[in-house]
Amino acid sequence: YIGAEDGWFYAINEATGGVIWRHLLAGSDPCPGNMNVRGLTSTATVAPDPVTGTPTVIVASTPGPSGGIDVNALNAATGALEWRTAVTTQKASYAWSSPTLVNGHVYIGIASMCDDPLIQGGLAELDQHTGTLLADYWSEPSGKVGASIWSSAAVNPADGSAWVTTGNGDVNPGDSYSIVRLNSKLVKQELWTVPGIAGLDLDFGASPTLFTAVLGGVSTTMVGVCNKNGIFYAFKAYDLAAGPVWTLDEGVHKGECLAAAVWDASRNELFLASLQTTINGRSFQGSVREVNPATGTAIWQTGFPSEVFGTPTLDGSGVLAVQTILGTDAGVYLLSETTGAQLAQLSNPGWVFAQPVFAGGYLFVASATKGALFAYRPTNL
Repeated sequence: YIGAEDGWFYAINEATGGVIWRHLLAGSDPCPGNMNVRGLTSTATVAPDPVTGTPTVIVASTPGPSGGIDVNALNAATGALEWRTAVTTQKASYAWSSPTLVNGHVYIGIASMCDDPLIQGGLAELDQHTGTLLADYWSEPSGKVGASIWSSAAVNPADGSAWVTTGNGDVNPGDSYSIVRLNSKLVKQELWTVPGIAGLDLDFGASPTLFTAVLGGVSTTMVGVCNKNGIFYAFKAYDLAAGPVWTLDEGVHKGECLAAAVWDASRNELFLASLQTTINGRSFQGSVREVNPATGTAIWQTGFPSEVFGTPTLDGSGVLAVQTILGTDAGVYLLSETTGAQLAQLSNPGWVFAQPVFAGGYLFVASATKGALFAYRPTNL
């Protein structure tokens, strides 16, 4: 299941690449100075309906050139629309955020299309079965704009707590430049704001990741995220106000740290991706590191000749797929999650921003430069 810049959302046969069905969901204009129509950016989530058990596709879209954000539920087999809910009709809003599904609830961020103009940012919570709006959180007061949530929320299934990251603000800062913890009703509990960047376009574009670390002999729920200033911040998830437990300057271009951390709970391993960095005195356009979740200390580091913008993907057998863009030899690199050693390189898709997907014995890669979806099997990697 994949959306495209032309606004069409596709169901593709895994084995043949044939189109099973498609649905026109989006029709937004390009940002000023950018010729590309945005279409669909949000990644869909596929899950059984919590009431009927029917496999359902949940995807966010911007329905027209004036903006707005809809959340759509489509029958996975037929593409039939089960429900559609508009979470905002603000002019110049856009569905950047990908939906988070937890315990029968859908969470989606509310963001500006291009920051010009800013809109009132926020997070909406919907019932997965009906699409009914259950709660919302606004990161700016009524009448103010900014603090877009264009990343995806992290949600703890145990208590429904949600963590979101916010963008730059207007003259009134509101909750901009922050990581925010909300309760199950989306009522703000606490936040931490990056110091010294107010008025700059150094907001949070990466999604927060929940993980676990042993601190002082105690297993502790953590949350971590990279800011556009190039620094990854790791917090006690339920004590953001205390500030970061550790930080890591990933050495990226300022303004371009967009990848979320990858957490393997079965092995207690945390992986961070970045753009330009230096490893053992050598400069690389992109990199992936495994770090100690309690300290941020690197366990291994692997560099690439191309930049890593998007979030890598981990499969269930210890293989990390890292997509790259720009630079030389762009494509997808497959690494051992244990050592960081390169297992394979897939150069034919060219520039890749979207996350690769492991499913049904395949690895699926969406190419930014070729406008195509590639499917690989282990035997022909």
